[in-house]
Amino acid sequence: MPIAITQEQLALQASISEWARRAGPAALLRQPEPAGFPAGCWPDLAGLGVFSIALPAESGGAGGTVADLAAALEQLTAALVPGPVMPTLLAGLALADHGDLPAARAQLPALAAGQSSAAVALSTGTLAGAWQGDGTLLVSGETGPVLGGGGTSHLLLAAGTGEGDAWFLLAADHRGITVAGRTPVDFSRSLAGIRLAGTVIAPGQVIGGLRTARVR
Repeated sequence: MPIAITQEQLALQASISEWARRAGPAALLRQPEPAGFPAGCWPDLAGLGVFSIALPAESGGAGGTVADLAAALEQLTAALVPGPVMPTLLAGLALADHGDLPAARAQLPALAAGQSSAAVALSTGTLAGAWQGDGTLLVSGETGPVLGGGGTSHLLLAAGTGEGDAWFLLAADHRGITVAGRTPVDFSRSLAGIRLAGTVIAPGQVIGGLRTARVR
């Protein structure tokens, strides 16, 4: 049975629609901007509270529902808003279930405020990890194409291990990571292959308990 949209969700859509009418995000795509961060869009979206909608209040979010977020995304899509919006929102949802872990606790407030962004790999590809005696994870291999790769501050990735997939959150410039840009079909957002070569993942960067099925 279809779920009726609420008055609050309609008001959110109206505010996004009004912003899009003034900002003209499609026109901004034709201007030279840093990859993934059209200057006229990302700060505005943060100001509208888009990135905080479905994140918990204790992490700086608005405590809304995924349905609230979907209502906003519908309007953002209609307005052709560029940048790594979808993967950043996905990363926030995935991390919100694990807000007590160091990596999630550190990044959720920044994601909610639009101060950081994230690309999410939906499969491990050939990324394989081996647990070390000191609790670190040593990862090598490649995954992709990753939507938003090359245009975000962080990467949420998974590597196959003997104990199942291990998810971890890294800064995009973390040592041992190579981001190879690919030509996207949709030029409004970046696409990349992500390669790790003996990359050391600290215990605090691992999102224990996060499952691949949940992310997908």
